[in-house]
Parts: sequence; C-alpha cells; structure tokens
Amino acid sequence: MTLGWIKEDIEERFLEAFAVTGGEAMEVRGRECPFCRARFEGFSDLYAHLHLSHSARRPFLMLFGREPGKEDVVRQPVPDFEIDFVDYDEFHLSVDQGEPVQSTRKQFGQLLRKPGVRLVEVHLVSHGNG
Repeated sequence: MTLGWIKEDIEERFLEAFAVTGGEAMEVRGRECPFCRARFEGFSDLYAHLHLSHSARRPFLMLFGREPGKEDVVRQPVPDFEIDFVDYDEFHLSVDQGEPVQSTRKQFGQLLRKPGVRLVEVHLVSHGNG
C-alpha cells in the first residue's frame, strides 16, 4: 500500500535526523526520549511519556535510559534493570556479524555482561498489532 510506504519513509527520515551516532561510550545520563530527547527521572515517567506523546510506534532498545546509536560502545556491565525493549514482538541477536538468532532479554543481558570485545546487532521486529 502506497500510504504505508510514505508513512514508513517519513518515520525513517525522522529517526535518521535524530539518530545518536559517533561511537560514544554509553553512560547513565538520565532517561531520555528517543523521539524528542525530553529527559525524565525514572523509567515509569519516560514510558508514560512515550505512550502518551508519540503515536508512531516502532520497536526500540533502551540502555541506561536512552536509545543507543548504531556505533555506540558499551564499556561497562549493563544491569538488567537498565535494559528495556519497547513495542517489539520478536527479538534477534547477531554477534560478530553472524546470522541473527532469536533471543531473549535475559540472553542479551548476559551477553552484555560477558567480558570481551564483540560486535552485537539487535534486530527488533514489530508485527504492527499494537
């Protein structure tokens, strides 16, 4: 459907314009909305804001209260409570450019706490039913 293409293209351009890039190290900086960059003290305030203020739904990952960019580097162990996935139906992990494998939040957390250097790609899929 053409309308779907237009909407998806607009959303992708918006997300590219506000993407966090540059390979900066992830750090705790408060809770930050990935759409408008508003900051919140707690997760509950952030999630209430996300669901009330942003109607365009897409799956995304939050680490340390913000959405990581494609080239961000995690240099410290990530506790489970600092990891969240929003609006997703399926979750796949690719490690060191391997094939994406269906995974769980727990497995992702364990991977981030293992010492070592690795390239981790997260593939979140939303079936658009919510």
